Amino acid sequence: QEYLYQKFKNEENILISKLAKEESLRRNLRDRINEAIRQEIAAEEARRKKEEAERLVSSDTKNNLNSSSSESIFLETKESYKLNASFEKNKGRLPWPVKRGNITENFGKNLHPTLKNVTTNNRGIDISTSKNSQVRAVFKGQVTSVLKIPGAGKVIIIKHGNYRTVYSNLQDTYVKSG
Repeated sequence: QEYLYQKFKNEENILISKLAKEESLRRNLRDRINEAIRQEIAAEEARRKKEEAERLVSSDTKNNLNSSSSESIFLETKESYKLNASFEKNKGRLPWPVKRGNITENFGKNLHPTLKNVTTNNRGIDISTSKNSQVRAVFKGQVTSVLKIPGAGKVIIIKHGNYRTVYSNLQDTYVKSG
């Protein structure tokens, strides 16, 4: 009994170590993706502020008015608004990014598949597919980032208006930002 207990205890320690490593890789992936999205949003906001300032200056010059406010207004383009509305309307009906695959982890809190009383929190869904499968965007949008993250392979982020989809653990990519 003592031998079996020690054997199981060692296996448990190995599993806990593997879980910690997987969680570390997951956190790293999530943090890198979040940072890429934060940078994209900041760059877009700066671009919009610049465009709005130029528009205000142009408008002021035309109308010979002085602007008393240095704050810019966040304006959503017609295209972005339409894309947001379309994306939202398709919630729950978006196509799969692969021809065949299995959901290996759902959105939200999930029980760990092998460790009792251990949960993970997933901000998306994980889909596993066979090696060399083609991956496609689930909705029209703009590729904003193509990254390589250690432990997560190549990652593509696609912007759909105010929404983003992330595709990770890719072997090869055939798109570029823009």
